[in-house]
Amino acid sequence: MKLGGYVKANLNNDFDPIGSKAQFNTTTIPVDAVPRQNTLLHARQSQLNFDASWNSPRGPVRLYSEGDFLCPTNAYRLLHAYGEVKNLLVGQTWTTFTSREALSATLDIDGAVPSVNRRQ
Repeated sequence: MKLGGYVKANLNNDFDPIGSKAQFNTTTIPVDAVPRQNTLLHARQSQLNFDASWNSPRGPVRLYSEGDFLCPTNAYRLLHAYGEVKNLLVGQTWTTFTSREALSATLDIDGAVPSVNRRQ
């Protein structure tokens, strides 16, 4: 059994800000806005995870859960939660319709815009 995670601090400073302080949300771009700046320091992308595995008569068993706090209410957001026995996985994790290795390399903290990163 293992408990893990990390703390990730973000400092955002917008010299010509939109209405959304923490994310680039194009629907919050103001029209005729007064000149101003936004600065936001947060650790909402910090993650916590739980991982347990053991051997059973049917083969290796694994339980995994992971989440962060990156939601509008700063509540715990479940990212992954699944159980695995041999080659059978049941729960919520990355989609099998996208190869994570095939995604484009980017410096954008929110990831590449055209990438498919759904959890099923």
